[in-house]
This record gives sequence, structure tokens and C-alpha cells, in this order.
Amino acid sequence: MTVEVKSLTKIYQVGSSEELAVDSIDFEIGANEFFTLVGPSGCGKSTTLRCIAGLETPTSGQILVDGEDVTQTAPNNRGLAMMFQDIALYPHMNVVENIAYPLKVRGVDKTERQERAREVAELMQIPELLNKYPGELSGGQRQRTAIARTIVYNPSALLMDEPLSDLDAQLKVEIRKEIQRIHERAGVPTIYVTHDQSEALSMSDRIAVMNDGHVMGIGSPDELYESPENTFVAAFIGNPSINLVPATLGDGGGDRVTVDLGGEATERELTEGRPVGTDVEVGIRPERVDVLPDPDAGKLTGTLELIERIGDRRLATVDIDDGEIRALNLSTDTLAEGSTVSVAFDWADVHLFDGESGEALAHPIADVQRNEPTESV
Repeated sequence: MTVEVKSLTKIYQVGSSEELAVDSIDFEIGANEFFTLVGPSGCGKSTTLRCIAGLETPTSGQILVDGEDVTQTAPNNRGLAMMFQDIALYPHMNVVENIAYPLKVRGVDKTERQERAREVAELMQIPELLNKYPGELSGGQRQRTAIARTIVYNPSALLMDEPLSDLDAQLKVEIRKEIQRIHERAGVPTIYVTHDQSEALSMSDRIAVMNDGHVMGIGSPDELYESPENTFVAAFIGNPSINLVPATLGDGGGDRVTVDLGGEATERELTEGRPVGTDVEVGIRPERVDVLPDPDAGKLTGTLELIERIGDRRLATVDIDDGEIRALNLSTDTLAEGSTVSVAFDWADVHLFDGESGEALAHPIADVQRNEPTESV
């Protein structure tokens, strides 16, 4: 079973004007694949999911399920199951009746639908709750009930629209594991929508990063993190976010260019041809940056404005002339906020992006012997 989105566009009529929600996007979800749409609020990810489910009619484009065009097919005839952000259990029905309801509307015999409801309740580890009502359940129990209701009729694909957004952090981790377990057992594609990149990175086989109705990048979590297609993907994927610093590009001869950052230059070969003009942005992940107490020892000098503890790690924010740089895992305890410091990193760990378009020009150099940041200067 596969799901394919082809040139999908959705335009809403808002009064006398039009609002473009999704702009000619394409992707395909393979059999048994966990595929996540991620992006900021209003980027078009939920609209895309609703078009796949049949709850919205595309302005143009196609939705294919296992090769069949279902763009104009009614939602109940697509064989898909959708779980919404608002789980909306029926308060006057007990748990078993809530789980079995999708089977009831499909005309399944009462005995069979209650048997199947009990089976999925066992799978979701809530068999003892079958006679309780939603008002008697905790948040996690209601969430498990909603998932059971979603999968009870063996759908061809699972669609989930931000199902964890109303849960606390600990419960999110617990339910995330349940969703992954259900996906593996169901053996069908799962299309998951979230604005939380940590959810996307931890759960997905592949991710589509969206912004303003466009797909900005598609790939595995590792591909999006290590080789982002543009500055939007680079900044959205990763926590803490990537550092982006303006730099100057010069001619290094042949296919190589020189990158000048803070008076220090290095040569790099661009993966996507030569950029227009001389402005680029250097991208460096915070975990590959170090802060040194000697202002003259690193590549850039600045003021150590903030030190934050993140679990067993410490995150430093250094103000420099062109903005700020964040460094994760400080190597010394002697650094103090307000002091003048320098920033060190290895040129091999640098991404390069076109300063105008934001498109990637080069990524970190693979298969090289990296020095520690404090030795690379």
C-alpha cells in the first residue's frame, strides 16, 4: 500500500481574496513507511493531511492510494483512518462503544465489533477500561482509546494530525512509543503531522519539512540534519538550532572557492555549482562549536552573554559582530557570563548556503580526520 501526492494545490476563498494554503507539492509514502509532515503553524501540513483523508477537496492535483486516484472519492471509501488533535470521544459511550463506533457506522455486527474492540484494547493495554466512560479516564487513557478507535477496522493507512500536542512531556514520550508500536504491527503507511521537530526526528522513517505551503526538504532524519537543502530546513531541524553567520566568498581557482569568516579563510569545493554574488552563510551546529576563554585563540571574538543548563550539557550564547553563536557542551567551567571569549570550530564541519536564496552550496566534509575544536584554530 502506497500513498502519493501529486502537484497538490489548495486555495481557500477568504472573502473577496484567495489564500494559498498548499502550493503544488509532491511526495510519495511507501508501504509500511512512517512519514511525517513537520513545520511551523500555518505552513499547510494539516491541510495536506485533510486533502489526503478526503476532508478537503484539492484545488488541483491528485491523491493516489495504491496507484488509484481517490481525489474525488468520499472519505469513507478511501480505506484510511484519521486521528485528530482533538480526540473527541463520545462522552455518553463507554470505552468499548467508543472504540467500536467506526465498525458500527460500517454496519458490522454487534458481536463482531465488540470482539474486535476488545482485541485492539488489549493491544493498547487498556482492557480494564472497557466499561469506563471518557470522563473517568486520564489523558493518556483517552489517547490510547482514541488510537484504538483509529485502528479498529484495519485501515489501509493511518493519518494522525498532531495527536500529542495536548499532552505533557512525559506522557508524550510514552504515547510516542505506543504509536510506533502500532505502526509496526499494523504494517501500513502512517502519515503523521506535527510542529514538534523532536517528535518528527524520533519517530519517522522520512520527514517532509513544510513552510508557507511549500515542501522545503524531504529525507530521513539523518539526511535532513546532516545535509539540509536550505537554511530553513537547517534552522528548523536540530535543537539547539544551527548557527548561521554571514561570510564572504572568493575565487579559489578551478571548482574551489575561498570562504572568509572574521578574517580567516579556507578553501572549499561547492556541491551545487557556484553561487550568484559573493555573500554566503556559514552554518555550524552548536555541538561542533567550542568557546575558549582566550579572546585571540578562536576564529571569532565576542561576549559570552548566557550559559544555560540543558540536562547534563551546557549551552553558551556568544554575541559577535554579525549576530550570535551557540555552543553546546562547554569544555571549561571557568567561563563567566559577560566575559570576552572566542569561538572555535573545525572548517570541515561547516555548511555553506547561498546568502540570497538560502540554498545549500556545500555540506560538512565526510571521511576526514577532525581535530577537537580547541585544536582546529
